[in-house]
Amino acid sequence: MYTVVFLGQTPFHFFSAVYTYSFCLLVFPFSFLFSELGDRAVFSILQKVAIAISLIMILSALVKNFAGLNLIEAMRERGSSARLGEPEFVDVMVIYSCWMLGTGSRRTLDLFCLIFGLLTIFYVSQTRVMEIVILCSCFLTLLMSFRGANKKALLVCFGFFAALTVVISGSFDEFVSSFSLSGAEAASTIARQEETAYYLSAFCRKPLVGLGMIAYESPLHNLIGGPYGNFYPDDIGIIGALGTIGLLIIPLYIIPMALFVISTFKACRAVKSLQMGLIIYLIGTSATLLIVYPFCSPVWPFLIAEFDYCKRNNFTDIFGV
Repeated sequence: MYTVVFLGQTPFHFFSAVYTYSFCLLVFPFSFLFSELGDRAVFSILQKVAIAISLIMILSALVKNFAGLNLIEAMRERGSSARLGEPEFVDVMVIYSCWMLGTGSRRTLDLFCLIFGLLTIFYVSQTRVMEIVILCSCFLTLLMSFRGANKKALLVCFGFFAALTVVISGSFDEFVSSFSLSGAEAASTIARQEETAYYLSAFCRKPLVGLGMIAYESPLHNLIGGPYGNFYPDDIGIIGALGTIGLLIIPLYIIPMALFVISTFKACRAVKSLQMGLIIYLIGTSATLLIVYPFCSPVWPFLIAEFDYCKRNNFTDIFGV
């Protein structure tokens, strides 16, 4: 109510802003689905959804790149290539599918979900930090899933030579230079520097509430958009969240994250490998593109329900492992 009382935002706009956080309530139906259908069934359904979304995005990008037709209005361009951010469910299903294959799954569903999901992330989304986070999550998941020292050593060697190939080919230098102030994506890097300073300043002025919950259609939205009107708090993850909702980020994100980490160490070895991959994903996306903020994603309550289901089952006898 801070924005209504002190900034003059209308109650309608305030509740419109609060509405974006109502996704958190999806934790209850997700928990019900896990209890009624079981984890394997829920994940299988979402894998099929992720494959369908990935195919639509890949085909749309191909049509845009080769025919110049824009089938999805939200699609943008990076360089000369079409770009569109993938839903977070695609990311999570990629990690899950990678884990399933690492535990010995022979299902074509897992293989297709992994292939099409990775194509979407690297060919369509082209989000640099997300690419790193997904690769690290999948690598850790596989490393912890494989049994036997020989298989783990083989995976480590493969990862080393893959990284070496990337460095030698110059792709690594090109990737790193994209973050510099003189690189191809210099404008993006400079914008994030200015966004960081702006939202940190907002948090320091009012740590309890930050800028406050302001609707995007509100006349006060220029406070969220910054001095140039082109700042986006989700570009800089948890710093943007601190600047806009202040310490409310603690119960919304930090406490659940801490509980995830603590409970994962109690899991059996097989399930721990999946949970650790998901935690790496969550922590990695906390620095940028925070998945819970500002437009709360259904993935956040889904993962809360998934972790809770694992905990209620003592992290054993789930996922068929």
